[in-house]
Formats: sequence, C-alpha cells, structure tokens
Amino acid sequence: MFKAEKFQPGASREWKELRLPTYYERLRGKEYLSQKGLAFQERDITQDPGALADLKKLGYMTTPVIVMDGAVIVGFDSAKIDEYGVG
Repeated sequence: MFKAEKFQPGASREWKELRLPTYYERLRGKEYLSQKGLAFQERDITQDPGALADLKKLGYMTTPVIVMDGAVIVGFDSAKIDEYGVG
C-alpha cells in the first residue's frame, strides 16, 4: 500500500496524509514532512470521497492520519514519523 524505509536524502518514498483542509495539526504534519524532504500525497477528506473512505477503513474519524507501509500515525507525532521512516 504505502512504502517507507529508513530516511535517505533524495530517496523516493510514498507517504499519504488524510486530513481536513485547515486543521492546525495537519499543517504541522505537512510542514514537518516537507522539512524532511519527503514527497507525500495530501488527501483532503472534505474534497476526496476516497480519502474519507480510506480513513474509515483504517477505523478513524479524526485527522490528521499519516500512513506509510502499513504504519499509521494518528495526529502529528514527529517522533513516530522519525521512527517509521525518517530518522
């Protein structure tokens, strides 16, 4: 589904963030992933029915949710992002 490996500058990986468009925690997650140089796909659950369906399949109704290679991070948590693929 999503791929994550130990961080290597310039390496390609797929990250997805399911979020609401103006939620503060989402903005922190977006900023953090961008600062780490990670390409990621933002999916706005208010505009993308597939994103909302994916969020429900994961069993959550809160945002942000960051997913990579089966690892799910609910809310902004830089330590978990680092643990699962950046640090």
